[in-house]
Amino acid sequence: MDMNITSWSNQDLKALCNPNNHKIMYDGFEYWWLHKIHGNKWELHSIKGYPNWKKPYSYIKFWLHKYANELAERRVEESLSILDEMLLHDKLLKIARSNMKTKRKIQEIISMFPKADVTYIAALLNISRQAIYRHL
Repeated sequence: MDMNITSWSNQDLKALCNPNNHKIMYDGFEYWWLHKIHGNKWELHSIKGYPNWKKPYSYIKFWLHKYANELAERRVEESLSILDEMLLHDKLLKIARSNMKTKRKIQEIISMFPKADVTYIAALLNISRQAIYRHL
C-alpha cells in the first residue's frame, strides 16, 4: 500500500513532524503558516493567508498527523526493502556456493537479479570480471 502523499524527503518529513518547526505569524492583516525545515530559516508553508489563527492551527494539527503517518510508512517500506535485499543476497550466495557449473551460476544469478552488474557477480562467485564476460 503506497501511502505517500507528499514529495518531501524523509529528512524534511522528520522536521515537519516536529511541532516546534511550525508557527503561525500575524502580519497585521492576515495569519500565515510558516515552517522551519532547513536550519533556522522560517519559510512560508501555505501560500494562503487566513483571517484568524484557528484555521492554520487546525491545518497544522491535521498535517502533523499526516506527516508522522507518512514517515512511519516510509520507514516500514524501507525496512522491508532492506530485508528483501538481504534475502535475495542470501539466495544468490547459495547459488554461488552450489556445485553448478560457473556459466549456469551466472545465468541463475542474472535471472534472479537482472540489475546485477559484472563486478557484483564476480565478487559473489569469487572470480574475475573477465571470467564473467567469457561466460556471457
